[in-house]
Amino acid sequence: MTTAAIYARLSNENEGSTSTKRQEKECRDFAQMRGLEVIDVFVDEGISGFSGKHRPSFERAISALEAGEFDNLIVWKLDRLTRQGMGAVGSLLDRLDGTGRGVISVMDGGLDTTQQNGRVMVALLSEMARAESANTSTRIRAQKREAREAGKWLSGSNVPWGYVMTEDKKLAHCPETAATARQVIEMYLSGQSVANVIDWLNEEGIPSPRSKRWKSN
Repeated sequence: MTTAAIYARLSNENEGSTSTKRQEKECRDFAQMRGLEVIDVFVDEGISGFSGKHRPSFERAISALEAGEFDNLIVWKLDRLTRQGMGAVGSLLDRLDGTGRGVISVMDGGLDTTQQNGRVMVALLSEMARAESANTSTRIRAQKREAREAGKWLSGSNVPWGYVMTEDKKLAHCPETAATARQVIEMYLSGQSVANVIDWLNEEGIPSPRSKRWKSN
């Protein structure tokens, strides 16, 4: 039986994409339908396929594919593999050329890079994914710039301790913690160390935003 591995990726929970577990299930269903034996699964959570950041599971999957540890790498959709365009995908396909090994994308019509015209379709889809990510990045930067200019707190950023976010997404002093936050700043500016300030907060029984006790990291 021809062997395969699955690679699943999700940038973040708010990405609007299918969860890695769902990706894996649909890839497994596809493999079973095609008579492929899945021998391994590689997953990257919370890592963009556009930013170029280190993706440990992706790199292990590609290394194993090139080494011939399995015959096909199955992804739910080609943009799960990468959003860096044909340059990144083309380099991989060049290294796999002549080996009979390749990448299969389930949601792109079962696209198989080992089949005729597969490389042409990969080029088109990978460039579309790259353009989509670039447009999204530009749009998000514009939204953040607009929010800053309007004096609004950026969505998704943690609200500083001592403040609350108002309905119009601006910061306002928190009635319960603002005075203590001001005192903490004054202690630090007076020369007290962070450790001393933390000890004082814990001794006073003042809870941190996420737990009962304050920690230095």
